[in-house]
Amino acid sequence: MRSFFLVRNSVLAVCCLCGAGILQGATLVVTSTGDSHVDGQLTLREAINNSFPGDIVSIDLPDKIQLSAREIIIDHDLTLKGPSGRTQVVKGTYDARIFRITAGVVEIANLTLTGAVQLGRDATRTTAAGTGEGGAIYNGGTLTLRECQFATNFAQGGEGYVASGGASGSAVGGAVYNAGDLSAVDCFFDLDAASGGGGTASDGGDAAGGAIYNAGNAALINCTFQLNGAIGSNSGFSGGDQGGTAKGGAVFNTGSLDVKSCTIWKNSAQGGSYQPGDASVEAC
Repeated sequence: MRSFFLVRNSVLAVCCLCGAGILQGATLVVTSTGDSHVDGQLTLREAINNSFPGDIVSIDLPDKIQLSAREIIIDHDLTLKGPSGRTQVVKGTYDARIFRITAGVVEIANLTLTGAVQLGRDATRTTAAGTGEGGAIYNGGTLTLRECQFATNFAQGGEGYVASGGASGSAVGGAVYNAGDLSAVDCFFDLDAASGGGGTASDGGDAAGGAIYNAGNAALINCTFQLNGAIGSNSGFSGGDQGGTAKGGAVFNTGSLDVKSCTIWKNSAQGGSYQPGDASVEAC
């Protein structure tokens, strides 16, 4: 049993003996920048996986955290907190977003999330191409982002295959896909992108929401969106005939969206070529 559990259980025992009730809101301090267990250290993944509802995960390390495996799932109330100034970087990996929030009330504060790539599955002869959803975060719970930065995250649809229907996969939310309740306050989105999947014998894939795709309820307050993009992919020249559409260079909304005091600058939506796809800008 790891040391932080010993501390938690010892304190809980004392509280129960004193009639103080159940301990809530323990703080787990991340001490490792890696993604694999090392005796005497605690990774971000381990801290989240071993946390209890209401806990705080504190991250303040001199170097970036480099993830190397699958997405980290959060399924309960939790706070992730970095140092002021967004100096703590969490770097994702290819074909894996950083966080998937399936339930709970979650707050992520003062972190920079970067370099994550979420890919939709490629088509086969019998299955259609998949959708890439949320390069850095997929939210299905209640999420507050506070003073976070999202930079160079990427969602991409799977590659199409003409025998399975011809269409490449779509991409939605280069940084964040929201299917729940989202509040982003004082956040910065820079150079994130959603790109439709390719494929030499297929129609181009659609893209929407270079930074955020909102299918739930979202409030964006005092956030900055710059140089994000939605990119519909080109159609294949062997059997394909339609370029992918692109909508919402910064934000695309199909749910309920409230935007206040945000700066939106030089974001773009570009449809695919050959038989060009449509491009439009909505909510951004």
